[in-house]
Amino acid sequence: MSKTLTCGEGRMILTNYEELYKKTFPYHHIGRLPGKGFYEHYSPGTNLWMTEWQAAIGLAQLRRFPEQIETRERNSNYLVELFRKVEGVESIYRDPMVMRWCFYYWHLKFILEKWDGISRDKFLEALAAERVPC
Repeated sequence: MSKTLTCGEGRMILTNYEELYKKTFPYHHIGRLPGKGFYEHYSPGTNLWMTEWQAAIGLAQLRRFPEQIETRERNSNYLVELFRKVEGVESIYRDPMVMRWCFYYWHLKFILEKWDGISRDKFLEALAAERVPC
């Protein structure tokens, strides 16, 4: 299981996948690898450490996270059903192995051939006119 949680201007990655932990560790440890020397840098990374304030925000967010996941899952299922009815727009593929979706934005595929010459830009203009940010 892996999750990303906003924490003020910082982020938190929670995972129980060892491989993902190893891949993400260097990004916030100046390119260092777990268990390796302090002055050994193996890849580009940052030295952007979470502040105590951001950690407090993160802990508060963790209490709300299950509810946020439920809301986002419900919304994503609703959007998938709606977009199945729109020819020329496809929702992103959901792998059956994915148990939960937890997005705050949605991906669509615009299929030009199905729109009788209407361009993607014109489609985006129409969405903007309906106050749908894209």
